[in-house]
Amino acid sequence: MPETKKENFEQIKKKLKIVDNKEVKIVGVTKNRTYEEVEGILEKGLTDLGENRVQELMSKAEMFTRSVNWHFIGHLQRNKVKYVVRIPQLAMIHSVDSLRLAKKVSQEARRVGRRIPVLLQVNIAREEQKYGFSKQELLKSLDELDELENIEVKGLMAMAPFVCDPEETRIYFADLRKLSENVKEREWNRIEMKELSMGMSQDYLVAIEEGATIIRLGRVLFSEEGGIC
Repeated sequence: MPETKKENFEQIKKKLKIVDNKEVKIVGVTKNRTYEEVEGILEKGLTDLGENRVQELMSKAEMFTRSVNWHFIGHLQRNKVKYVVRIPQLAMIHSVDSLRLAKKVSQEARRVGRRIPVLLQVNIAREEQKYGFSKQELLKSLDELDELENIEVKGLMAMAPFVCDPEETRIYFADLRKLSENVKEREWNRIEMKELSMGMSQDYLVAIEEGATIIRLGRVLFSEEGGIC
């Protein structure tokens, strides 16, 4: 990995300190990344990696023997849940996008004797091509979600629309934060709203300003390329 790429992680951490003093977890997105690229970023101290595809997650979890917390961040089909919950290094599923999927995760986790931390994915911009609860669906599903014994709901996840100006995403991140605060108004047995996974390479600084606790970064970690526009 070229030295300029290796320096990206340190530069991002410096930016995070400028934006906010709180702890923000960086999840490095490994989709389409080579072994050498991933190994290079792990050498810089990154401990959390995210993968969009089940097969890739299974393969990479076996490939990297150092201590890595793996996050599944892509769309998860119910027939593949059983493979994901069996990965020992699985730290969290970010993309639980329906009550049916949550029930399936809890069912398969019970089979292997685990309680899986999850985030509830919200289609905060109501984009047809994206998965996720609507705000109304989420609020209606909370009572049933709270009864699922083998998942731990840690918070919410969302993807803002891809736009050239990151400032245009602020409204969506603020909306997700307000939804989280709304959920916190009630007492739950198994639902926590400690985490907000929002913000990617093009908009993570705005996301942090609006309360993100987890950011999912790919391009800015692994290459020198600029924005999406």
